[in-house]
Amino acid sequence: AIEIEEKAYAPDHPTLAVSYSNLGMVERDLGNLDAARDLLKRAIEIKEKAYAPDHPTLAVSYSNLALVEQDLGNLDAARELDQRAAEIRKKRAGA
Repeated sequence: AIEIEEKAYAPDHPTLAVSYSNLGMVERDLGNLDAARDLLKRAIEIKEKAYAPDHPTLAVSYSNLALVEQDLGNLDAARELDQRAAEIRKKRAGA
């Protein structure tokens, strides 16, 4: 899907972000944590350009990347990402 989407869309199109995120989570499930992290980071880069900083899709992406960072033993990074996700959710809940 990503190969097709990379030909059909601009490099920073949100559709690609969804595919990168999905593949990133599959790579995590397969134990390919470095690949998962790279894909999830790319998805976040795209989403940060496409959406407001408090958009719920970013909260999901930060949480997903936090899981990978936790799996890699990067607990400080995981905590920071989870805190960012929680801030978005809290802000959205009060909106």
